[in-house]
Amino acid sequence: MPDRPGGLALVTRCLASCGVDILAVEVVGHLDGDAVDDLLVRGGDLARALRALEGEVRLVGTREASAMPDPGIAMAEAFARTFRARDASTARDALVASLLAMVAADAGALLVTSDGQRLTPLASSPGGLPQIAPDEPTLARRVLRGSAALLCRADGAWAPLAWRSRIAARELALVPVERGRSVLLLARTDEFPFVDAEAERARAFARAAGAALG
Repeated sequence: MPDRPGGLALVTRCLASCGVDILAVEVVGHLDGDAVDDLLVRGGDLARALRALEGEVRLVGTREASAMPDPGIAMAEAFARTFRARDASTARDALVASLLAMVAADAGALLVTSDGQRLTPLASSPGGLPQIAPDEPTLARRVLRGSAALLCRADGAWAPLAWRSRIAARELALVPVERGRSVLLLARTDEFPFVDAEAERARAFARAAGAALG
């Protein structure tokens, strides 16, 4: 929605007039004059409310959910799980699991490379994902060469077939952790797209937790 005074009030009034109960609101981030908000709602005529808001706001996505975790608490819990790990391998697994919970992703991996070509998953969910050979396709290489995250639909050969058959991704976030060396891959199996603020949280957490990863 436009990042201006009264923008959120307009949305909440419209939802209320259609009998929609707002259970939680989170300001996810700000981008190019717009505010990105998550709203957890229940009941009422949501379809009518969204039609009435056309032209005022843009619907990024909808999904079924029973709760909306507080991002600050989620970050603190993620650090606790990672730094309590008994060794670097367990810490990496905890890092990926924590990130999936933080951004409501369904699968993810922490990939590293020594030459920018062969990519090795240090941790992944689902586990057991194979290395990505230099001649196999992956969007991760594009992200390793730059400094910006890539948020996109999981169209085409975003990863080797062995990965695509294990992860039925529809939305992707690829986040550089250490330029030219490591990247996070996060995937959702529904059509709820990632936003820039989620990618920044994931990168900040991964970089801050680096000391625990060995």
